[in-house]
Amino acid sequence: NCEKIDVNTSTYSTMSFTSGSLTARAYAASAVVGSLIYIIGGATGVTTTAMAATASVQVIDTVANTVVNGPSLKMARWGASAVVAENGDIIVLGGTSNGSASASVPLQTVERLSNGVWTVLPTAFGANTGSFSVGMTAYYVPAMAVSTTAFVTTSTGTTSTGTTSTGTTSSGTTSTGTSSTGTSSTGTTSTGTSSTGTSSTGTTSTGTTSTGTTSTGTTGTTSTGTTSSGTTSTGTTSTGTTSIGTSGTTGIAPLPTGRIYFAGGTSFAGGVSANTYYADASGNVVQLGSLTTALRGSSGAFYDNTLHLFGGSTTPSVAVNTGAQTAYYKALVNTTGSVSWTSGGTITSGRADHGGVFARRSGTTYLYLVHGNYGGTVTAKVTEYTWPSGMAKNELLTSSSARYGSVTAVVGNMIYACGGYSTFTATALGLVNNCEKIDVNTSTYSTMSFTSGSLTARAYAASAVVGSLIYIIGGATGATTTAMAATASVQVIDTVANTVVNGPSLKMARWGASAVVAENGDIIVLGGTSNG
Repeated sequence: NCEKIDVNTSTYSTMSFTSGSLTARAYAASAVVGSLIYIIGGATGVTTTAMAATASVQVIDTVANTVVNGPSLKMARWGASAVVAENGDIIVLGGTSNGSASASVPLQTVERLSNGVWTVLPTAFGANTGSFSVGMTAYYVPAMAVSTTAFVTTSTGTTSTGTTSTGTTSSGTTSTGTSSTGTSSTGTTSTGTSSTGTSSTGTTSTGTTSTGTTSTGTTGTTSTGTTSSGTTSTGTTSTGTTSIGTSGTTGIAPLPTGRIYFAGGTSFAGGVSANTYYADASGNVVQLGSLTTALRGSSGAFYDNTLHLFGGSTTPSVAVNTGAQTAYYKALVNTTGSVSWTSGGTITSGRADHGGVFARRSGTTYLYLVHGNYGGTVTAKVTEYTWPSGMAKNELLTSSSARYGSVTAVVGNMIYACGGYSTFTATALGLVNNCEKIDVNTSTYSTMSFTSGSLTARAYAASAVVGSLIYIIGGATGATTTAMAATASVQVIDTVANTVVNGPSLKMARWGASAVVAENGDIIVLGGTSNG
């Protein structure tokens, strides 16, 4: 069984799942990604001479209250350890497949779960013979200011209202024991059980990196690394997202400096802004250097400790087919928090009100620009660019739904495009109420069919990725340029359970806002407008 312990009320309950059931096992590894608990391998035997290692993986969804079978390990093992990387990948180390509790021979292999598939990492990863053991405690410490593995999700691409937002909260350091943000903490050791921590995001993390308590046992446990900072994710996500609107901003995932950056957008005066700012945890807002060109409707991403901004429009109004630009700007984030924008090259054909994300295909990082106003027309194209050099273009695929002002998010190596408008006709903008899942590894897409719940049609919403969950926040539910109809509604897509549920509503209805995810999993929404 599985017990849920509420430390606030000093109570516990034995979980009763609405679907699925747990396989009895001990000395399993565990990892927490968002609201999901992965129970990995373990011993299914009941004697010390027949421990019976298993390769099975089960996933508990703590929101849906379900258990499903996940992809099995390549090698059966018990007493292993697991950590979660800032991009949401799960890495399993050590353990043993031996049947005897007293003569356990440690496995010297490392497996990684990425995009739903386990792979055995090269032996060079554990080059020292005997480095891994049974029952060791493992930690994951993110790359901090020199992150090179993070992927950002920017959603709906349009910076409007004031600026491209790049969330920056992040500091997560190692935590053993309780999840901790920003400082090392040492936790209690527990014997023989996998530990789970709270999910944390902070960055691109596809979602979030979990920090769990350290657990040790006579043979092994799981300990997940600490909050991830400053990464873009796909998985992890993180991940701030781009949003649009006459007053929206481009969201870029949280940075390792504890600040939220935002640039461009539509200003109070009704023009397009080139200004860049950051806001820190104390509420201070500091103006930084300006973009060379004033832009709204750009997509933004944080990757390799650098802010990236792609395309955008010089036209203040949304839902128009003019003004799309080919600009690509980038700015390294200094330790002081200052930035200076420089040209990173150009994208082919102007693009605005689109999504822009980094994701891996066949082990290589590419930039993907998704849908949007593409050279003055609404497009269903997903365009891939070589990066960081060359910017050679490849039209990866054309999906079935041309759209702009949609939410674009990354979970794992899957790109999700949800909602948006389909035409530039002022009196009939054509709300889109579906969500497409794009697999960059196979260059295919599918329109999602949810097992429960349905999407509310909306455009220019903000989005945030926490683990496997995509939050679609606010947006415009009207279909004409004179009645955009801002909403406060929030919906949550569970990409594992394949469901949609209604989340807590915003205090204020808004469209064209931006959202970023802090390292503790909090979602912060900035800007936007409630104007019709």
